[in-house]
Amino acid sequence: MSMTLMTLSLWLVAAGGSVPADNAESLRPRRVVGGVVAPGPDGTVAIDALLAALKADAAAHAGTDAARIVSARLVEDVLWSDAALGCPQPGLSYTQALVPGWRVHIEITGAAPLVYHASRRGQWLRCPAGRSGAPRPAAAPR
Repeated sequence: MSMTLMTLSLWLVAAGGSVPADNAESLRPRRVVGGVVAPGPDGTVAIDALLAALKADAAAHAGTDAARIVSARLVEDVLWSDAALGCPQPGLSYTQALVPGWRVHIEITGAAPLVYHASRRGQWLRCPAGRSGAPRPAAAPR
């Protein structure tokens, strides 16, 4: 058990409450997983390279191989409002800047769909369900 969760559990017990074991896991924040695809000479990432990285992550996350990926598609061109790419982690602060990018959905047979947020410079995040923020539509699709 992490020190934060243990401290919270001890505080709740001291205050007359309790943390049932099956609910203790729900108190932990869902971590955002991400990576970077190397951009080309122009500073932007090739969409094929980005999709390949996202498919590899999705397959590893689902514990399967890429052959079970049914669909990997750009849902929309977006303009993220900060460096969190629309998927902030609790307790962290982010540089406020408009970041052009994409929202990508990946569907895998027998698994829940995954949502990825990416910047055109190659940074990507697998955004947990319920964490995704609404981006601004991009001015012009690329």
